[in-house]
Amino acid sequence: MKYIIIALIAGYFVFVSIGVRMGHKPSDVVRMSFDGLRTAGALMAILLLIGVLTGSWRSSGTIVTFVYYGIRLIWPHLFLIVIFLLTCLMSYALGTSFGVAGTAGVIFMTLARSGNVDPTIAAGVVLSGIYFGDRTSPASSTAFTIK
Repeated sequence: MKYIIIALIAGYFVFVSIGVRMGHKPSDVVRMSFDGLRTAGALMAILLLIGVLTGSWRSSGTIVTFVYYGIRLIWPHLFLIVIFLLTCLMSYALGTSFGVAGTAGVIFMTLARSGNVDPTIAAGVVLSGIYFGDRTSPASSTAFTIK
């Protein structure tokens, strides 16, 4: 952990020196970095909440319950299509690809592993669904920031 913090601080000084070298005032570079930190802070909060949610799901048995009923409800020959459609729907409704990948993605990958589905294909289907839903969602924050 100590080495990561040292690397981050060193990277910040490199960032500031490159900004100054490109003709920006040091105060402007520091202001720009704090503006970026505010934007990254929201993302860090989302990732922290996803981590807390998935950790509580794992410890409380929620994922096991979803897997138990998921195996009984999803037909094997439609498994990948159902995964794609569900991740699209959830990501579209919530507007977050990280949230769906960290919660439902974990459940679907566990279902795929228990159903002897190739994990590489299942992961591709999950990622395709969450990003398709995220990019088309009016609630998504990333759909409007890409130029």
